[in-house]
Amino acid sequence: MSKYVFYFLMPVLVPLMVLTLPDSWKRTKRKRTLLAVYGAAAVLSFTAMISAAGFVRGTVERLVLDYGALFFFTVTVSAIVVSLLRYLLAYICIQLHAWSAVETLHSNRGYAVAVALCAAFILGVGSSHFSGCRVMTYDVNLTDGTSEHPSQCTVALLSDIHLGAGAGDALVDRICAQTAELRPDLVCIDGDLVDMMTLQEDLDSFADKISRLSPKYGVIYVEGNHEKDSDLDCRAALEKRGILCLYDEAVVLKNGLAVAGRRDAHEVPVPEILSAVSVPEDAPAVVLSHRPSDLTEMSDHPYLVLCGHTHGYQIPIFGLINPYLSDLPYGYRAFGRMRAVTSAGAAAWGFRIKWPSYNEICLVRVVF
Repeated sequence: MSKYVFYFLMPVLVPLMVLTLPDSWKRTKRKRTLLAVYGAAAVLSFTAMISAAGFVRGTVERLVLDYGALFFFTVTVSAIVVSLLRYLLAYICIQLHAWSAVETLHSNRGYAVAVALCAAFILGVGSSHFSGCRVMTYDVNLTDGTSEHPSQCTVALLSDIHLGAGAGDALVDRICAQTAELRPDLVCIDGDLVDMMTLQEDLDSFADKISRLSPKYGVIYVEGNHEKDSDLDCRAALEKRGILCLYDEAVVLKNGLAVAGRRDAHEVPVPEILSAVSVPEDAPAVVLSHRPSDLTEMSDHPYLVLCGHTHGYQIPIFGLINPYLSDLPYGYRAFGRMRAVTSAGAAAWGFRIKWPSYNEICLVRVVF
């Protein structure tokens, strides 16, 4: 569903930007023509990245679509933000009878400079946040405190890699190298590994690299919502390299910890998935669930639910609606007996920027 929202995002933003521009920017025919050309280029660039991505195959073409759309999106958002702030400040200055400040706020040159600085800030900071991966560490205890000899398992959570459309070869190498340095017992890939821009060679290369890590309890993968956009057979490519794929299935590790993997539709209850491998309802378990939804329904169980999907707060301004779209938009939270972690993702989809969030690997030390 998310991609259809983005289809219409730019056509809505561009008219909004034009409406909020200073009146003097719309008075002359030349300026109106420039705005029309800008609007058309912005819409075409953005929709090309989304809709034409299915047949774009070359590296250069993908970069042009990606960064072209990013440029227009960033400038448009910056223009809207600066315009709204300008109107707000002008209203305050009028109430205070600060007429010289009002005149300054109506300066065309000042407006253009403010938009350029805002766009440069978003692009610069967002690109730096996207260029690497920080490590977020969580300590989670799934016991009730009565166990005399609890066990521990260290899990590295990788989500929302979006091969090709998000993580390129350099970022994939960085992700794999950092994960190896953490020396986790188990690596979990929590959905949106691929999407419609991912090539078979992207998937094969990643599978080769991540399988070489050889953690004690292996690598486990579950699907996300973007896998439906791809015609690649993730399961075949990953299982060929010894990576376990769980589609509403569960497995019990050699250390006794159960791991359940949910399909993106969330049609099968987790206790039912775990019962297939004879795990009691009251036993601790790790649940891989790409979307951080239906979390409250598992609050009576001693589960650790690992999620992704939200990208933290990836896109400036629009990331503010994230808390209203899921049970846990980002970070760690307890729901009764259940604990949940939502990662901002090791990469992201579409725009190769993240701000205020970062690319991240989550390292979760589980006591059970």
